[in-house]
Amino acid sequence: MEKDEGPPPVDATAAGAAAAGTAARYLALTVTAPTEAKEAVAALLHDAETGGVVEEEGPPGLVRLRAYLREDVAADGRLDDLRRRLAALPSFGLGTAPPTLIIEAIADEAWTAVWKTHFRTFRVGRRLWVVPTWEQPDLEPGATPIRLDPGMAFGSGLHPSTQLCLRLLEDYLKPGQEIADIGTGSGILAIAAAKLGAARVVAVDHDPVAVEAARANVAQNQMAERVDVVLGHLLEPVTAPMDLILANLTANLLMELAPAIAPRLRPGGAVIASGIAEPRVAEVRDVFGRAGLTIAEEAAAEEWRALVAGRAPRGG
Repeated sequence: MEKDEGPPPVDATAAGAAAAGTAARYLALTVTAPTEAKEAVAALLHDAETGGVVEEEGPPGLVRLRAYLREDVAADGRLDDLRRRLAALPSFGLGTAPPTLIIEAIADEAWTAVWKTHFRTFRVGRRLWVVPTWEQPDLEPGATPIRLDPGMAFGSGLHPSTQLCLRLLEDYLKPGQEIADIGTGSGILAIAAAKLGAARVVAVDHDPVAVEAARANVAQNQMAERVDVVLGHLLEPVTAPMDLILANLTANLLMELAPAIAPRLRPGGAVIASGIAEPRVAEVRDVFGRAGLTIAEEAAAEEWRALVAGRAPRGG
């Protein structure tokens, strides 16, 4: 594709996606967009609840972003919303034509092969290391390994929003605390919290596939006595106040969650909220403030932001 042609119209869907059978569990989404639209496209893919975004080299002047969306009853609605929002990008001055969106069905076996090809041991923060279950690396003294097989769940630790949470967790978690991890995915944050000294972690996800993957990863890390993985929506299963709430979600879900956070925090407690694309951070800050939460810190990684907030003083 030549630079002066621009990307073709949105929704150039691969034929294989339309004919996807029951064996296909994931949809591979490939978006080709003008370079200036990269951050916006990454944010839109994240808001669609994909399992992270990978940037690939595209034709001159263009960028190619790839993400994976689980093929479930909500997938069609998320794809329709993604198409509409991609088509609107030129109206914001991000390119002269909408990006392309190509969708391909991926079977379980192909998904597993993708992870095992690209997922390798890596360090996050001062002492946390994410270690795929199929690797046996020699780690430095004092390292805290999180053994992980993300399977079909979000949460490999590769996405900047997850890494922001892990780094902030090292700063804010105090041994003996009780913690809730909302949207646990693979269980990576819940496991990290337990290994950093949390006495109890309630890990919640609305997706049965994620709950199954998280439970397997918790067992792999021998943290089942500290981490309870439950099926549920946002904070609904969390009935007791917590010292720390982890919420690596999307801007929309964080704003939906906001009114329930303060009542679920103990005095002096905090929430670490990540998965916010930079253009939406002011919006999330405002909603948090109106929900009685005071922002203590904002952290950044690439185009992503994380907020640390606590209960505002009474009358404040």
